[in-house]
Amino acid sequence: MARVTYLDCLVPPDADPADFFERVQALRMTDRGRTVDLGPLDRATLTLLSHALSSDQRSVYLSLPCGRHDMAVLIGIYLQLIRRGAELTGGSPCPVPDGPVVIVGLRTNVTVRLAQLAIGRQNLSRALRMQRIRGDGRVVDLQGKITRAVDSPSGLFYLNTALGRPSLGTSVGTVVIDRTSMANDQSWERALAWASEHDAARVVAVADLGTQPGSSRAWTQWPWTPALRTDVRHTLGHRPAYGPLTSNALLAHRPAAAPSVAVYRHEQLAELYRTVVMGVVAARRVHTLEPWPQPIADAVRLLNLLWSSWGSIGRQDAWQVLMGRGSGARALARSVSRGTLEGRAGPWGLFRETQWPDLRRAVLDLYELLYDGNPRWDLLLALIDWARADRAGVPVLVRTRSRSAAAAVAEELADALGGDADSLLLAPRPGPAAGGYWSWGPDPGVWTPERLGSCWSRRTESLWG
Repeated sequence: MARVTYLDCLVPPDADPADFFERVQALRMTDRGRTVDLGPLDRATLTLLSHALSSDQRSVYLSLPCGRHDMAVLIGIYLQLIRRGAELTGGSPCPVPDGPVVIVGLRTNVTVRLAQLAIGRQNLSRALRMQRIRGDGRVVDLQGKITRAVDSPSGLFYLNTALGRPSLGTSVGTVVIDRTSMANDQSWERALAWASEHDAARVVAVADLGTQPGSSRAWTQWPWTPALRTDVRHTLGHRPAYGPLTSNALLAHRPAAAPSVAVYRHEQLAELYRTVVMGVVAARRVHTLEPWPQPIADAVRLLNLLWSSWGSIGRQDAWQVLMGRGSGARALARSVSRGTLEGRAGPWGLFRETQWPDLRRAVLDLYELLYDGNPRWDLLLALIDWARADRAGVPVLVRTRSRSAAAAVAEELADALGGDADSLLLAPRPGPAAGGYWSWGPDPGVWTPERLGSCWSRRTESLWG
């Protein structure tokens, strides 16, 4: 197979013995005593990064398949080592700009990782002058000595984003952001803001494949897609996996053919649900002996009812009235809408001022969204079409929250499918007392919504228990 030209540039076939990677291999790099062999994908990534930093590319966005790895740590080590080498030898210009190299992540714990790494007999924590940024903006080394960041212009720093955005009082050279360690986009945006506040000359981001930077910064993006990884494997071979410090595992085995997957996502529904859940979690963290205020309790009950629904909430409410079973979504939404929590003091008074407005608004918006048309209904119909085409004769189970929900869904299916609904042969299946489900399959008899609804035990388990 012909060589891929861009790989000849990133991983030269005739490497100089003085090349960085050749010297590291000769000295033997170890992780907790085990030899680490930087493979072709590592070399290509780090060389690509070196070329980008040497040019006018101020921001580089590297994407790797989702998984546990320490690529951000490896990049920080690489940048600091080539800078220290340039300082000692005075050779070719160093691609790393002046100023500290800062690795930013959420509990990435770079200090512990560097203490486990060595090149030859030299531990990297001491060799690279690793320092951790404190909440007050000062830095502390491995011996516990606290100094100002400005006193280490060529240092290697680590910032845990859980500390917020401490000011160092000086600019930094290169910021390496481990986005894979961050649970949400807010942490990512805060890390970018911190880099901008400190006038970072270069920003390198390590992220999961498929994510986008989503900021106003001009990024140079390099995603290690399956096609590019195949190029590397076929052209340069592969190395055994040596743990999370290298990316050898991505080349060690041919990826198995993944089944095709359809992803269904409704942005407004997902955003409202996220907001409501955040409010409910905040309510659960309120430490008080007082019972939950009724509007908050009703908001949780409404969330459980809405999120377990497949069809129209309005039609489900109508069936709930006909069956005379408990409070429907309309009654719960009315309670939430009228709930102001006025007169509450102490922890619930603070909750009323900080969390309740967002929780109340989001759960009511979710109710309005699902009242006439549930976005999940299209998904259910698509699943039915797929099951009937690819899994003919196999029963399909759909869990519902209550008898009225089962009756409403059965009625809506009859309306949506018309005469085809008769071929589904809806039939009840008995379930545990905490829940129920219904199915369609080759069972004899056609069940009407009335008969279907009468066969279900009421679900008592709630989402938040």
